[in-house]
Amino acid sequence: MPSTAILARFLRHTWRTLGMFTFHGDETDRYNLDGRPVFDWFNGLFFYLGLILVLLRLRRSADLAGPAALLLLWLFFMLLPGFITDDSPTFCAPSGRCRLSASSGRWAWTGQASASANGEPSGKCGE
Repeated sequence: MPSTAILARFLRHTWRTLGMFTFHGDETDRYNLDGRPVFDWFNGLFFYLGLILVLLRLRRSADLAGPAALLLLWLFFMLLPGFITDDSPTFCAPSGRCRLSASSGRWAWTGQASASANGEPSGKCGE
């Protein structure tokens, strides 16, 4: 198989896996309603807002950038099997992805409330 075909397949599966959060989910009705995404549009908004906040925290001090980098690496490695398999998106092993999805949405919901009284970040999500 030529390398361009492999790259095209990888990009197609990557796009489908990333789209499972709000666009089109797993088509196997054993794990979910047929084709329903992980989030509806309202909850997906918080997920994407949380991802934006995580990306913005990468530009700050190491206290804030460390947990943000960990969340992004976690997301990448939990989604990696979907990027390289033919049956993407799949909900077969979503536990790691679900925890991360909830964490990024939680950052969106409580991200600005995490500062202490003196304006310094607490270092913990949601506190």
